[in-house]
Amino acid sequence: MSYTLLAWLAGIFAITTLVLALWGVGQRRRRLALSATNPTPQLATRSLIETAIAVQLGQDPSGAVVFIDMDDFKPINDQFGKNGGDKVLATVSSRLKTFFGEHVYVCRYCSDEFIAFIPSQVVPAQLLAGYLERLQATLSNDFTLMSRPMSLTASIGYYRLSSDTESPTQAIQAADIAMGESKRQGGAKVTEFSDALWRQYQRELTIKTELQLALNNEQLVIFYQPIVDCISHDIVAVEALVRWPKDSGFVAPSEFVAVAERSRQIVELNQYILRQAVKQFAALPGNIRLSVNIPASQLHATDLVADVKELLETTGLPSQRLYLELTETELVTDSAHVLNQLQALRALGVGIALDDFGTGYSNLQYLKQLPVDIVKLDRSFIDDIGDKAADNQLTGSILDMLRSLDKYLIVEGIENLQQAEYLRTFNVNALQGFYFHKPMPLEALRAV
Repeated sequence: MSYTLLAWLAGIFAITTLVLALWGVGQRRRRLALSATNPTPQLATRSLIETAIAVQLGQDPSGAVVFIDMDDFKPINDQFGKNGGDKVLATVSSRLKTFFGEHVYVCRYCSDEFIAFIPSQVVPAQLLAGYLERLQATLSNDFTLMSRPMSLTASIGYYRLSSDTESPTQAIQAADIAMGESKRQGGAKVTEFSDALWRQYQRELTIKTELQLALNNEQLVIFYQPIVDCISHDIVAVEALVRWPKDSGFVAPSEFVAVAERSRQIVELNQYILRQAVKQFAALPGNIRLSVNIPASQLHATDLVADVKELLETTGLPSQRLYLELTETELVTDSAHVLNQLQALRALGVGIALDDFGTGYSNLQYLKQLPVDIVKLDRSFIDDIGDKAADNQLTGSILDMLRSLDKYLIVEGIENLQQAEYLRTFNVNALQGFYFHKPMPLEALRAV
């Protein structure tokens, strides 16, 4: 063999060695980067779980797929940042790994969601429900985050494999649907997939699709329910409410609004209501005010201050004629970002109302500090006025305390004259309810 050939081979060998070394360094760096960004490296991969499910379906369709979603994880990320959130996920991951052991596949699905595949040899079918209840209790145990005691709960859904199961994807989707039902029930629950849940899911999917078309084509209409002065019963404001005309009737708001709340559609829906109501209301003469409900999700997902400012400028509606309603729970438990936006809205001249007071935090001292101008007392406090002296006394005490806060006070849910007359004695500012006016379209409001 010639010297030239030997030199050439040696050169090739050196280059190959260098490439392999660099490749190995790159692989180690990628592994290190992954371990630095993945808080759950000890868990299986999703593809491994899907393969295990597929193998099980091909042999003996038994076992269960479990979908786990940690409740209220977002506030932890908001408060402690990504590093804090990752530490929580690492804690959850460790608990799952310890609880399930070596014979159950479990992986992080996305964000704060996990899926697991439990073979029937590990947990017999008749013991599965109790087994998952114990998992729920395990995940709910307290832990420490940055020297602070914390606790989380989990919403769990599960699906039993059967001869009707078509694929791993279908099984995971079914467990996810069951988990969603646990969420709807308030979280911290375990729910098994059923045909009824599937029909409900299909129904909601249909509503979601048709609602999007209705939004795109501006088929939703705005109704207005008047709010009257407590003494004169003159209209002083109206609350904008959305209605969906369909098939010679209306889709119940409780049905489609609830579906929208479980998706990003609620933001688009409320943007639509705000935009349409302000445009219509700007053309009405007089000084009555417009009230529009705003969920906290809209304050997070959009620049509401800029949107409102632009809307007021383009329509010419004076800012003093608009106020936005948020629920008590949203105001008290949400982030500083929400409170800052509310302060900016008030600086524009837009009023802020605390809706459904009495159904959430109900701390009068804290209420003094909130950036609100108007308080709406929940209807539950006046439902039994006149029936029981004790109920009257409780309602009277609450009204006296609210009046001491120097806020504009509205009581909603007025159904009869007795309630209206009783509230007059407490110098309530305004009343709202079917006794005075039902929600009505713009044309009917013009005629009132």
